[in-house]
Amino acid sequence: MTFLLVYFRTENYINSSTTSEPAPSAEAVGEGIVLIIICLFAFFGNTLLCTVILRTRSLRNSSTYLILCLSISDIVVTVVNMPLTIFSIFKGIWPFTEDDCVALGYINMVSFIASVMSLTAISLNRYFRICRSLHFKSMFTFKKTMMMAF
Repeated sequence: MTFLLVYFRTENYINSSTTSEPAPSAEAVGEGIVLIIICLFAFFGNTLLCTVILRTRSLRNSSTYLILCLSISDIVVTVVNMPLTIFSIFKGIWPFTEDDCVALGYINMVSFIASVMSLTAISLNRYFRICRSLHFKSMFTFKKTMMMAF
């Protein structure tokens, strides 16, 4: 999952004559719509992948459990981070508290690290399966794979 860095202005847009907030710019609307589409595809695609892996017995192996872990971390980003980011883009400001920002940043970084670690584990899994096949079964037992994945 690619992470977007979005910078928000934190000024209040309250005019002395009116208390309504300004309408989002065309650029913000475009970014918001693109992120909504990405969010929907990411959520449904990753949910479908998790469902297929968990329901199909033949797919329950060390490689697919690592892919499942990657998919779960992407779902966390899609459900927690992206909706708040989309809301902030449409508002034009960060409407939440500083504690919310810190919590969101923490969840975002944990999910990002989980994604990177999952991709690393998948790469090692494939390397040992292809290049070091004699060591694969001892390196990627079910227990060791679960420790890597979760």
